[in-house]
Amino acid sequence: MRAKNVILFLTPALLSILIIYLVGLRTPAVIFGYFVILDVVISLFFSALFLFYWKKGKKYDEFLKNYLENIPEVKGKVAVVIPVYNEEPWRVVQTAIAAKMAAPTAVFVLDDSTDEKIREELDKYAREYGFQIFRRDKREGFKAGAINAWLEKYGDEYDFLTILDADQRPFPSFFKYTLGFFKDEKVAFVQVPQYYSRVNSMVSLSAYIQLIPFLRTIMRARHMNGSAFSLGSGTIYRIKALKEIGGLYEKTVTEDIYTSLLLHERGYKSQYLDLPLVWHGEAPENIRAYWIQQNRWAYGGFQILKKLLNAKMSFVQILDYLNGVFYWTHVGILSLVDILAPILFLIFGIYFIGIHPLLYLGAYGSIFTLSLMFYITSMRKYGYGLREYIYHQGIQFIALYPSMLAFFQWLFGRKKSFSVTPKNKERGDKRYAWYFLSVIIILLFSVVYSSFKVFYTHSLLYPVLINIFWAMWWVVISSSALYISLSPKVKEKDKKRIKQSYKGLERPVVNMLYCGIRFEKLLGEYYKELSKKYGEYSKTLSKIANDSFKHAYIYSKLLKNAEGRFKIKANKRCVGMKEYLSSIEEKVRKGCDGKELKDCLMPQEEIYMYVYSSLVLETCIYISKELYKEVEEIMHDELEHDKLVREMAS
Repeated sequence: MRAKNVILFLTPALLSILIIYLVGLRTPAVIFGYFVILDVVISLFFSALFLFYWKKGKKYDEFLKNYLENIPEVKGKVAVVIPVYNEEPWRVVQTAIAAKMAAPTAVFVLDDSTDEKIREELDKYAREYGFQIFRRDKREGFKAGAINAWLEKYGDEYDFLTILDADQRPFPSFFKYTLGFFKDEKVAFVQVPQYYSRVNSMVSLSAYIQLIPFLRTIMRARHMNGSAFSLGSGTIYRIKALKEIGGLYEKTVTEDIYTSLLLHERGYKSQYLDLPLVWHGEAPENIRAYWIQQNRWAYGGFQILKKLLNAKMSFVQILDYLNGVFYWTHVGILSLVDILAPILFLIFGIYFIGIHPLLYLGAYGSIFTLSLMFYITSMRKYGYGLREYIYHQGIQFIALYPSMLAFFQWLFGRKKSFSVTPKNKERGDKRYAWYFLSVIIILLFSVVYSSFKVFYTHSLLYPVLINIFWAMWWVVISSSALYISLSPKVKEKDKKRIKQSYKGLERPVVNMLYCGIRFEKLLGEYYKELSKKYGEYSKTLSKIANDSFKHAYIYSKLLKNAEGRFKIKANKRCVGMKEYLSSIEEKVRKGCDGKELKDCLMPQEEIYMYVYSSLVLETCIYISKELYKEVEEIMHDELEHDKLVREMAS
């Protein structure tokens, strides 16, 4: 182990020992008091580090502006892999189609599914929509093992590897904006933010809110440090760098962060592009799904500790990784200590520390208040205010149990398998509500009981008031957790409140709309010509042609709106969809002379445009209600066209 790393890791613990020696009581309760102090020290560490990240991240805006104005051109073959395990096939195929729009020639679904019906459906979709299925003989190493098996077979044929989850769909210009970072040979991977747009329950909304400070402040600063973490999806790796470390690390449940550490240890850099270039993401919809996700993330966070203490990295990089270890400790076992401390004092009169109340208020109280105000103020520009902070704390409280469980699973060496976050749509569950309600009742009882005791005895007023404050603090957080656990349907205004507004995405949106117009006009002209040649199906073909022209008109209205709003004009080169559009133009150019109708139809393109129209709804956040409904009608039309084309083809 490296002395520097060990000292950094032990600093909060050693500092807490010093403080508890100075203010702790010489009773057995001093052990509990030590953990109370440890959480205070770690919380102060978080506050100081967040201030550092915020200051460092302020330089990111200037970097992003310069990068988007002068994106370096990087040549190289790109492959996209989508690891899946018994995922719903229609979800997978839409992601594969979106990936083909961005990288038309090399999209692989790494299928580890055990359900034979799902495997058959994926095979059928692959033949139909032109992506490849990769399967391995032995399912070892979880997601990382599947990717490494692909690397072993195909890695030499490509320069860059992009990993996407089944619900994370790339923007058409994904590679236009990300590959430029690889101009620097020391860049091992580039990460874009994970973007949740499927927020239909309070659990999913709060899980998304929880990520905002991490994605918009912490990851920006880590980019400036050259030590952004891979998030497991939306990551583009330099294959050469991956091969140097033997591929993704398999002996962990969070291969992304461990692989990041191995690459940083070898002197490679990582970069973070804070643009939502993946879309559609599905956050956990219910408590069970969220617990499974958080337990896996926490366990993986603890798993890296042994390697981290021996890693050869810079001081700042070590701090970045230790921040994660401390976070899961704080969310789990130390949060339980924080809840129990005021309860034990207010009900049983158990003391943990001996410090004058006014000194406590002047020291920690002022720091706590200022840190809270700064945190919320600095995040407000991202739609993160006091309400979002309360939701954030509520969902973090919900993570207490799975995080604490992960700590003990790791501590006692219990092996854990890779658990995929469930995608079911069930929401509220009264079992979890009773758990949070019980905490609220105990906290309120401690407040009422101690209030009566102080009223009649007139003793320990200030210590009781301080502990009542912390008890009520946890009542608010527990109440937030209770509300989230009941998971009422999210209101549209709440979704819009936290809808991200990313500077720099304006031009990709405008160009995407221009390409969509070209595509729909192309299809319209093509089917119009077919309607003249194949009279038996003239009515159906004319309908598809007319609908395509109508879709182009709707997208034209959106484009005009976007150009006026963003004060920019479309780049008429179809950045991102150029290769895909060129392949369609080639089909149209060759025409259908002397062919049967079934050989001329393009059913795949209707589903491609269905996926495209859903992307339009995701990214055009300025869209009016009327236009929104018109684009929804386009989605319906595309599915109907697909059905009509298949009927004609058969």
